[in-house]
Amino acid sequence: MPPDVLNAVTAQDQAAAWFSYLRSGDAKPDDWRAFEQWRDSNLEHERCYRHLEAIWQATLQIPESELRAALHASRAAMPVNKPRRRFAWGMAAGVCATGLLAVVGLRAGLNTDPSYQTSLTTARGLHQELSLPDGSTLTANTGTRAQIRFYENERVVDLYAGEVFFDVQPDRSRPFVVHAGSSKVVVTGTRFNVLHEQQQLQVTVESGSVKVQQGAWWDRDTRLLERGQSVYSAADAPLGQIRKADLNTALAWRSGLIVFENTPLAQAVTQINRYLPQAAVFDAPRFETYKVAGVFSVNEPLALIQTLPDLVPVKIQTLPNGQLRISE
Repeated sequence: MPPDVLNAVTAQDQAAAWFSYLRSGDAKPDDWRAFEQWRDSNLEHERCYRHLEAIWQATLQIPESELRAALHASRAAMPVNKPRRRFAWGMAAGVCATGLLAVVGLRAGLNTDPSYQTSLTTARGLHQELSLPDGSTLTANTGTRAQIRFYENERVVDLYAGEVFFDVQPDRSRPFVVHAGSSKVVVTGTRFNVLHEQQQLQVTVESGSVKVQQGAWWDRDTRLLERGQSVYSAADAPLGQIRKADLNTALAWRSGLIVFENTPLAQAVTQINRYLPQAAVFDAPRFETYKVAGVFSVNEPLALIQTLPDLVPVKIQTLPNGQLRISE
């Protein structure tokens, strides 16, 4: 359980801490189980978390000029000697500040309850397809956790972790927005792939166009992607430049394949680990950047690991707990 939750006293503070942590990209499966237990253990927990989600959704509808003015007014009213808190606490305090609450409260009172909502979760090694009421289809890769909500003016997906291929039906009056950590992808109708793992993001467009944004609204970086283009962002790094994508490679997982083309070994192992029952330990620093190539089935991840010594001078060892170790 994240420290902010353990340190929080009230249900409102705990909800704010969970809300922030689950969107940070750091949450592990055990954290998700702990969150679900926390949320189900008390009706007040559920109410506070839903209220925070409603406020967050309302702020997304506010023009930046209004939000800036409200935040400026709320900050001016705060004591100057008040210590700064981390995002989870700051967001809760900022939203509840007088100036911002007036703006958000007005919007939140209009329509905050989604007309449709569901979750999407896939276990290791499994895929899942989900059809939405607007005719859009989501295909989730292994280890994916996402929440889907439809509102009057927006269709929203919170992708907490994993990989999803989106086939979005056009609706200019109701954009389709994917939130992944500090980034968001905005579309009206298109086909694209979003990979969000370990605070890294990669967006690849198969058809149509998407707008990828990263950072807070007051310091936002934007990329406009079209067919055959992708953008990548590493943890704590700016949004990368647009580059040409190899669609056959990037989307091979939909056919049950992993394709490596001059892929650094460390990166290849990270991809393989998504399909293993237990992630393999990579202990071969000399070969981190060693390039590998090949086409492998995601249905046989153990066999895939066993073939690595044929590609790279490394050894595969099975540890007492059953975990694999890749060493020099």
